[in-house]
Amino acid sequence: MGVALSRSVRNGPGTVYFNAFTTTAEVRSAVLLDELEYVYVRDSLSGERRAVAGPQLLFPGAYDEVGERQPKVVLRADQYVRVLDSLTGELTVVRGATALVLGPTQSLRGAVSNAFALLQHQYVRLADGATGAVRVERGEALIFPDAWEELLLDGCATVLPPPPLL
Repeated sequence: MGVALSRSVRNGPGTVYFNAFTTTAEVRSAVLLDELEYVYVRDSLSGERRAVAGPQLLFPGAYDEVGERQPKVVLRADQYVRVLDSLTGELTVVRGATALVLGPTQSLRGAVSNAFALLQHQYVRLADGATGAVRVERGEALIFPDAWEELLLDGCATVLPPPPLL
């Protein structure tokens, strides 16, 4: 008959007493995450992965394996980035201002981009790569493309004088 093994965690500071003949011990350090960092933590018992964002002092659980520190993706109010979830296949656009923490199944698709800041006489044409639909936006606005949209054309409108009266 086998002996069931169990693990437990005691966060310090403090003194812990245990029977050295029947118990093994391991000292692990907590992970200090600053405001612009995060880590992936994997539960070795269930296999579940999760992202843990800072700022915090992370005390790993009994079955937790902590990965390398990752920087958050910082977006200004006029910036966006496309994020692909490999589990669902969903492509989304994340708009700023934010400090983005990518989930374990997410990855960036392309670089951080600036939105289209249009003046009153400017326009932009965007084409949806999935459906082929074309969208035209004009006038004073801050335009963020959708997940599958790409820039077709941007330019300035021409103001024509009124025709002469006869």
